[in-house]
Amino acid sequence: MQTIFSKFIAPFSLLLGILIAIVWGQSHEARKYFKDFHLRLEGHVTGKEIDSHQGGMLYVDVTHSSLPYYDPRDSMSGYYCVIHGDKAEILQRGIGDIADGDSLSISTDEDRFQVFRDHKLIQTSRVSRPDFLPSIRGNADMHRLPPPHF
Repeated sequence: MQTIFSKFIAPFSLLLGILIAIVWGQSHEARKYFKDFHLRLEGHVTGKEIDSHQGGMLYVDVTHSSLPYYDPRDSMSGYYCVIHGDKAEILQRGIGDIADGDSLSISTDEDRFQVFRDHKLIQTSRVSRPDFLPSIRGNADMHRLPPPHF
């Protein structure tokens, strides 16, 4: 019995503990990122670029945003979006079925990302956390908006 425990259960428990610590750490960092963000955004999709696992960048014509300008590219490697007035670039998972012309409604306070087509809700998901998009975040090649100049 001791042999089974030492060969299988103990290493499995250690691996499980490490995975939980990693996931909790990512979630903790994401919570810190969104704590004071308070983004509410609505707009229409004008394009997308999928990077991996149906995640990528959505290009959006903004009709309403609680943040008229947001561009953290110079100061952060992981971020959710870039907003320049009536244009936005949003990093999100699960965008494979989203098409040009679809409408978006995003609320980071409610952790809600919704997609509408022909005024009908077609997708509801959580806002993608920057830590879940490691291959996408900070990918300058995907941006169409010019970098900030301060």
